[in-house]
Amino acid sequence: MNNQRQLFILTCAIVLLLSLSLPVYATQYNGCSDPQYISYVAKRIAFYDKLDRERYEKEKSALTVPFENLSYIANKIYLFSNTVASARFDTPQVALRHINAYQSTQMPIFRSGDIIHRTNIAKAWLAMTANDLDKTINLLMASTKTSGSAVLKSFGPDVTIIRELYQRGKSAPVIDYLNAVQQFWPRDSSHEIISVWRKLISKNCPIQFHFYDTTSIKALALD
Repeated sequence: MNNQRQLFILTCAIVLLLSLSLPVYATQYNGCSDPQYISYVAKRIAFYDKLDRERYEKEKSALTVPFENLSYIANKIYLFSNTVASARFDTPQVALRHINAYQSTQMPIFRSGDIIHRTNIAKAWLAMTANDLDKTINLLMASTKTSGSAVLKSFGPDVTIIRELYQRGKSAPVIDYLNAVQQFWPRDSSHEIISVWRKLISKNCPIQFHFYDTTSIKALALD
């Protein structure tokens, strides 16, 4: 009986995964101005934002004390994961507490290139919230002035802010950012996806700034 139940659960999971994948892999679009494609990208971006907000709210609710009162290591791990999210979803006053605390890191193990990248991205979000796009772009580029880190090399740079800038018609700084981050994101897969983003930008296509864009470009017959 347990085996049958496990098989049923596995089957349901496979069906669910396939249903989620169909819009990504099966849909063929009639160019970047296709309303279905525009709607698809908008829904995906909203989905990523929702996931990021929910993850951050879960992290905050799990705290039993203010993050300042955590042990040093726990504090820095929390700030590493949540400084950018705080800038996106908290008030500027709360976000600045996270940014200032993260910048004050002294322990060498935490003094990686991640601090420069993440704190400048967080500050860029605050500038974006204040509708200061020039400052946003300056801080975005400041976030690339880093020697990198194991995390940045493996998982790449923040893309949340360039999603917003690109939707506001600021494609040039997005391209500048993509060019700059290649110094600390040198993987073969990163070259591929950056190439895809450049091509989509050149066609004024809506972009998720996610690996799924490598599938979208095929569905758009642009590869």
